[in-house]
Amino acid sequence: MQSLTHVLALGEEPAALKCRRAKQLYDTLVLKGCKLSKHRELASLGILVLISEDVEKITDEIRDAYQVLIEKKGLGKWSITKHERTMYAAALVMAEYMNDLQRNSVSLTLANSLTSIVIAQQTATIIAAASASAAAASSSGS
Repeated sequence: MQSLTHVLALGEEPAALKCRRAKQLYDTLVLKGCKLSKHRELASLGILVLISEDVEKITDEIRDAYQVLIEKKGLGKWSITKHERTMYAAALVMAEYMNDLQRNSVSLTLANSLTSIVIAQQTATIIAAASASAAAASSSGS
């Protein structure tokens, strides 16, 4: 939850509006079968709140990316969790929105901050996946 509040603090809109949009985004993603974990992926939710006001459009794009990912080898139902797949789908959509923000240079500082958060989040996820894989490999070899 703390990571969500840190990201939302970067936005200039009133706090109540950002909180309502965060709740609406979360609920809409759940309805579309793309649930984010309430632990690690909440920073992604905050970024989504800041980069788009159109909840339906961005959640549709995340759902579409999710559907593409689930068909890819190594990203299917047996390889990663639904939460992780949703986070990857959201990261892909965020990256596209960030490129648009930077092209339009609406707020270069905000775009750079959000890009840094996305990169840090992706790095943490890769490290966690590699650690889990190593742990699974070592326990199956025992």
